[in-house]
Amino acid sequence: MMPRRSMISHLLAAAAAPALASIIRPAHGAVTSHHLTDLIAEYQTAADALADISLDADPDAWEAVGEVEMRALQALLDHRSSNVAEFAAKFQVLIPSTEDDSEFYILRALLEDARQLAEGEQ
Repeated sequence: MMPRRSMISHLLAAAAAPALASIIRPAHGAVTSHHLTDLIAEYQTAADALADISLDADPDAWEAVGEVEMRALQALLDHRSSNVAEFAAKFQVLIPSTEDDSEFYILRALLEDARQLAEGEQ
């Protein structure tokens, strides 16, 4: 049986992906900054590198790459979205990471980002 947390993450990803894809489209006039694009690329590269390393086979390499991935994740979470397209791009790339986030740190950071966007619209 799939753990409840994992099931909720998968349902969230499945439900949000189509909506996010439509929001991200450039036709809406809002685009992502080069800075955010770079942060996403750095995080994705580090996350992919970590996924390619076995903790059991090479714990030192896994630890080193894990540190790089955590710094890239923190930089991405610290970036405040300037528009909905940026928020959606950031949300989309972070969905897989929420599966292992038992403290909801990523979701809390995304919520704060969404709140700041909403306050800016008022």
